[in-house]
Amino acid sequence: TALAATQPYRKFEDYALAVATNLVLLVNFVLAGWCSIFLNIEERSGKEEAITIFGFSSDDWIADTMLGLTFGVTGLFVVLAAAIGAIAAQRRRERDRELEETNRALADAALEMQGVQCTFLFLDADVLRSGRFDEAGYKTTLPRLQEIQAAH
Repeated sequence: TALAATQPYRKFEDYALAVATNLVLLVNFVLAGWCSIFLNIEERSGKEEAITIFGFSSDDWIADTMLGLTFGVTGLFVVLAAAIGAIAAQRRRERDRELEETNRALADAALEMQGVQCTFLFLDADVLRSGRFDEAGYKTTLPRLQEIQAAH
């Protein structure tokens, strides 16, 4: 668990699966300890004393709980990781498609402006919407941009 916390994985679903696996392992260690304690009490004081302390009649219940928890939680997190992975892959495909469209548009613009001297200005859209050009440092570029826009 400490390794997963200090060196996170690149993908969130890998991190979630590692944490879930560590939690299942921790619970299994606790249940294995209970099983060992139950058997020790049963051996020293008798089965009735162990039943009185733990509330169940044998260590089979602990073992069944460990197996069910391990398979159930692992299956659940594999399905969850697959779903998260599918969502992340869909987002990556959408982002790649948008980047491809932008690159295609820039390539088309470059072809149209071939042989023409041009300056590209990349301005922050939020600053333009707010009207706070001076605070953002657009004192010299904004009038030139307005002049270019008026000319076209």
